[in-house]
Amino acid sequence: MKKNDLSPEAFRFEGKMSLKQALPLGMQHVLAMFVGNLTPLLIICGACGISGSEEFAHLQVCLLQNAMFVAGVVTLVQLYAIGP
Repeated sequence: MKKNDLSPEAFRFEGKMSLKQALPLGMQHVLAMFVGNLTPLLIICGACGISGSEEFAHLQVCLLQNAMFVAGVVTLVQLYAIGP
């Protein structure tokens, strides 16, 4: 996107963007979240020796799936906060 492609509403705290603008930015956010969420887990699995052997491959897949699930739950908790 060019610098002038975004509407002024994109820079307001409570601004509403059109779907045409929000969809690519949302997808960019999701892809950036994958990297930030899964990379530390893969590094720790490699340091512990979990990623090198086939006997622990199922464990690594379960850890990755659980990390994505917890990230989704935390996102929902932040979106729909209870209380003040």
